[in-house]
Order: sequence, then structure tokens, then C-alpha cells
Amino acid sequence: MKYLHFKIYSFLIFESFLFSLMAQEWQLLGLETEEIEAIAVDPTNEDIIFAGSSSDFSAGKVGGIFKSTNGGASWDTLLWGVTVRDIDIHPFNPEIVYVTAGINSLTLPGVLKTEDGGMNWFHADSGILMYWEEGPGVLAIDPLHPDTLYAGTGGFFGGNLYKSTDGGNQWEAIGDTIMNWNGVTAIAIDPNNTNTLYAGTAWIGAICKSTDGGGGELGEIGLS
Repeated sequence: MKYLHFKIYSFLIFESFLFSLMAQEWQLLGLETEEIEAIAVDPTNEDIIFAGSSSDFSAGKVGGIFKSTNGGASWDTLLWGVTVRDIDIHPFNPEIVYVTAGINSLTLPGVLKTEDGGMNWFHADSGILMYWEEGPGVLAIDPLHPDTLYAGTGGFFGGNLYKSTDGGNQWEAIGDTIMNWNGVTAIAIDPNNTNTLYAGTAWIGAICKSTDGGGGELGEIGLS
């Protein structure tokens, strides 16, 4: 019986120790009622954080875009009525932020942009095919030429990869057949040679690569 008590006591001490470690490493910063889908930190000021939440059709709740200027101690609501999928901050001008709004029956899809740190937002998605079953999910900014953007769309019937060279004013589809059928779920740009980019797709799980900024047909380099 003493051995059993010792085991229980040791377990409680170990559990308390783990809880103490977790409490030291993680801190609740609010927005606990939101379904957070994306977070981005200002590269020039770590206290400025953007967060975006998704919409919940079953609960009738729409998502929003939020901003903290004090490291998450408090949050301001910048915009309601969006289903946020991704947030990307301009590498040289943190006042410029892009948000992809995904498909949801409660909200409209699109690419949103602000040029004043989130006070005002406008659509920057001309040329991107969007409807109730296809919308933007991921976005990537060329780190050396930040007016060059890539966005991936997806949905039940697939999607595509798009490119803009003017900060989102106009977009052109640059995907191939694989992307059209599957939709784009991930984008990565080589930071040393930004003409090289990779795109991951849904469904069959293909990874595609371009070495000319998506100018030609992207080559398939992997299947899951």
C-alpha cells in the first residue's frame, strides 16, 4: 500500500512539473472565442501581430481580422465578415498586408489588401477565378521583389496558381493541369533565387516546381 501511495505521489509531482513547464512556455493571449487560422508578426516590430479567424457555418459565426500592437496583450478588430486563410506582411513596408479570404457560405472569398496597417481594406484580386466552390487559400510574397505575389486557390472542383507583378492589382493564372484539377494548398519561394518556386496541391498531393517564376509550365517533382 505504501508503494502504491508513493507511485501516486510521484505521478502527481511529475504532472505538476509538466504543467509548470507548459505554463512557463506558453501564455494565453486572448481571442479564445475565435477559430484562428493565420498569424503574422511585423518583421520590423515584434509587438505588432495580425491574426485572422475562420467562419463557422454551423454556428452562424463569421471570422475576422485582428491586430495587436502590444505583443498580444490586447487586440483590435480590424474587419468582420471574412473567412481568413492566410496573412502576409510586406517585407519592406509593414503597413502593407495581404489577407486571403477563403470560400464559405457566410462570407465572400478574395484577396484583401491594406496599405495603412489595417485601417482600410480593399480587394486586390482582379483576375482570380472565385465562386462559391473555389477561392484563395495561400499567398506568398517574393522577398526580393515584393510587388510580385503568388496565390493559390482551391475548392471542391480544384483551383489554380496565380501570379501578380503589381502588388495584387491584376492576377494571371500560371498553373498547369495538375493544379487545375487539384487546387494549390502550399507555396514556397527560394529566398536566394526567387524565380524558383514550389507549389503543393491537394487530392493527389503533387509538388510542382518552376525555375522561371511560373512563366512556363511547372514541372511535377513528386507524388504522395
